[in-house]
Amino acid sequence: LALPKLNLQFLTFHDYLLRSFALYRLESAHEIRADIARVIRRVQPQAATGGTGFTGWSRFAVSCSCEVTHVTKPPLGKLYPAEVLCQVTVDFAVFGERGLALRQEWEQLREHDVVFLLCLDLSPARVSPSPGISKSAGSNPGIRHLADDDEHFPKKYGIRAVRGGEIVEVTSGDTMTMCSPGESSIGSRRTFTLRMDPVQYHNDVQGSTAAVYGAMNLVLRREARANNFSRILGTIRDLINAESLVSAVPTWLRDVILGYGDASAAHYSKRGDQLDEFDAVDTFHDLQHIATSFRELSVVDAGKGFPMTKPATKRPLFRLCLDRVARRITATAYALKLIDSDQSPALRA
Repeated sequence: LALPKLNLQFLTFHDYLLRSFALYRLESAHEIRADIARVIRRVQPQAATGGTGFTGWSRFAVSCSCEVTHVTKPPLGKLYPAEVLCQVTVDFAVFGERGLALRQEWEQLREHDVVFLLCLDLSPARVSPSPGISKSAGSNPGIRHLADDDEHFPKKYGIRAVRGGEIVEVTSGDTMTMCSPGESSIGSRRTFTLRMDPVQYHNDVQGSTAAVYGAMNLVLRREARANNFSRILGTIRDLINAESLVSAVPTWLRDVILGYGDASAAHYSKRGDQLDEFDAVDTFHDLQHIATSFRELSVVDAGKGFPMTKPATKRPLFRLCLDRVARRITATAYALKLIDSDQSPALRA
């Protein structure tokens, strides 16, 4: 397959970041697709009176109702809205006897976490039987399951749309009070306010598919460790769009990332620009902290005590001088000089 690959060497940092972005985006999409397929099989959607019901359960999904509540005007020069918010209401009572443990997991969701909304419609008008697959294949373990990448998988389970959203706030559906992560609230109903993708929403409106937002009936969460893809992709994108990409990477690390030169040359012991004297400011609490941090060196106090930085903090500042031959560190404590705004022309300006 003609998939982007990470080589041992790269032409530029821009080339390295572009390849990393494309590869990580494909990897994240594959993992999300697999999680969605796994959850859909476990909840076992079935056609029911008035809509679609779920005869199974999954700790990572719960049935929901969704409504778009806020759509702002487009920014200047853009076609899509500046922000799209929707409210997703769930009831943890559907978990039954296992509700307490699963509810505690769901209450760990916090602001900026990403969840996914699924619209599953198994009404006869929208679902046609897949060739060679029985209607009961999803609930009968003796019948072959469809593969995740099978072209008939979305038709079999009635998948109309999948949309991702970022949590803005979580409120109790019974009292409409804010819920903090891990805090047990009264009632089993929760309302998640989600920030949706405005570009995708604009495309849905233009394509006359905006009705799927009100038809979303399943909300899916992922493991926290696997659900940081949005932040990673955002960081890579910001680096790609940075005005000065070279300044974002130290000079001694550039050849290592690009795959040129000797990688061991980046080790601190082989660098010629090491500082022998530097101001550590408030990095260290006291002399004992310095001695603990540099166990292989002897520490000498060059002062006659520890002047206070401020009466409130009573914490000294340190300048360190390193003697590499004698393997000794000389620590000099000094006080922070506060500038009076009445005496400083710069501060008065």
